[in-house]
Amino acid sequence: MEKRLLNNYLALCVKQQLGLNVDLTDQYDFAENLVSKKNIIAPTFTDKVLSNNELKMFLSSLITELNYEKCSADDIRERLENLKKSHFEEIKKIV
Repeated sequence: MEKRLLNNYLALCVKQQLGLNVDLTDQYDFAENLVSKKNIIAPTFTDKVLSNNELKMFLSSLITELNYEKCSADDIRERLENLKKSHFEEIKKIV
């Protein structure tokens, strides 16, 4: 999975749920689960995330959800498009 794609997805989720614009580039890495040999997203949270408990809990939950489900890059692209559409619909309701 592309890190840029995942960054965009996580950042948009954070923006929609918490109203925060956060660069999440260095907040996770890809790793291999030692038991299942499955590729996973491993949190590597810095103080930027750790100092905001709500953000830390939200990202932890989101990453756990992505690791639990078998999400391909195509799945993330689809989720990202759906988030963008729902965000656009919310803006249209306000205007």
